[in-house]
Amino acid sequence: MQLKDISILVCVLSLSTYTIGFAQDQASMSASFARKIASLESTWTEGGNSAYFAKAASLADELNALPGSQVTEATELLRVLVRKKVESIDIGVDDLSVKAKTAREILNDDTSATSGLREEKLSALAGFLGSVRQELMADFVAKPVTMNVMPPDSGGGPRIAGMDPNAIADIGAREKYKAAILKNRQHAVLNSRQTMLRNLQVEFTQPIVDLMRHIAHSDDIGLSLVQQAATTAQLTDGERVTVFNTAE
Repeated sequence: MQLKDISILVCVLSLSTYTIGFAQDQASMSASFARKIASLESTWTEGGNSAYFAKAASLADELNALPGSQVTEATELLRVLVRKKVESIDIGVDDLSVKAKTAREILNDDTSATSGLREEKLSALAGFLGSVRQELMADFVAKPVTMNVMPPDSGGGPRIAGMDPNAIADIGAREKYKAAILKNRQHAVLNSRQTMLRNLQVEFTQPIVDLMRHIAHSDDIGLSLVQQAATTAQLTDGERVTVFNTAE
């Protein structure tokens, strides 16, 4: 065997070793991420809780800090988050924040995806935009919110805004005050969520519509995928025209 042939063989073997190592690293990362998703899911409680979304945010930050494309993992995380039904006011906007962070990671991916990954990516982003539009209230007017709620006049005793409800001796007045405090909190959370939902729609609509248009005009399979995703994302008639009738 000549020296030139030996050099070629060495290069081929080196490339094969690198390829195998890369594949093993990817498989190891996928398995590790699956375990982290399982650990995240173990913290979920009905209606949601702050600990769950704090852990999800840490996971999203971890993906964002890693070199290269983490679109597979980010897509899976977003799909998991979109399926959650959040009802606790203690969450505030934490769920929206982590979903937005994960969606940005997916949209920032510029690698050429396989058709399978393309479908997962499109499905996750469509589900995210659809969930934003589902909760967003048209022509929403902010609810009145006060820094400290004033207790009711009934029941006797001192009345100070923001006081501890348990300091009110009269049971009826105490419960009425607790209800007023709760309603004030609900209004504050609703205002915050509607503001953020409106901002998310502005931020994500165009990039997701552009992605859909690109995939719809790529091939027949892409067109079929986008037709379904357009419904999930609750696209308007005008956006559908842009996606399906506007050439790349």
